[in-house]
Amino acid sequence: QRLSENPVEMVRARNEDGHFVKDDPSTPENEAWVEKPKAKKKPVAKKAKTVAYFELNKKLAAISKHNFESFGATNIQCTVGDGLVAVLKEHYDTIYVDPARRHSVKGKVFFLKDCEPNIVDRTDVILEHCETLLVKTSPMLDISVGMSELKNVIEIHVVAVNNEVKELIWLLQKKSAPKIFVKTLNITKTKVENFDFVHGERALPSYGLPKHYLSLIH
Repeated sequence: QRLSENPVEMVRARNEDGHFVKDDPSTPENEAWVEKPKAKKKPVAKKAKTVAYFELNKKLAAISKHNFESFGATNIQCTVGDGLVAVLKEHYDTIYVDPARRHSVKGKVFFLKDCEPNIVDRTDVILEHCETLLVKTSPMLDISVGMSELKNVIEIHVVAVNNEVKELIWLLQKKSAPKIFVKTLNITKTKVENFDFVHGERALPSYGLPKHYLSLIH
């Protein structure tokens, strides 16, 4: 299948004031969507001058190293060892942590404090060695629970495929923000749906006259 030279994505339509356009009966979700040119983005690993990759498991580290080399990612340095110890020796623009969700004793876990390594107890120290900290968590993690465990959360990214949440990505920085933005992304076969909101703020309902309806006359 030949890919389009000018790829597009579907996004929620907005009016001149920046508010979402609602009530389009021609769409299954009864919402207005428009096509938007999809910006070509390079993977973060290719944008960065150097990437330090740490993995405790030797086999997984070897597989990752092979994959990096296969894709020509020569700027990634693979190291077998405890990354949370190694990063304290340098300063990074961004640190990305993907804690293992399988505990050696408890088995499969969902709470951050039960993951290995325990990122909750080291967040403050890690933030002293980077500008931005990204933490990947299970989609089963309750957002309110994650916010109670993690400090200085700026954004929460919810990634879904065909309406099924796959991952949660937490963005942390040294300074806390007055508002925490939740950014959702749902990838379907026909479009990419984006919906952002501020955590804790209630949406204001909007009302209008009936659009399409079915009338039964007895």
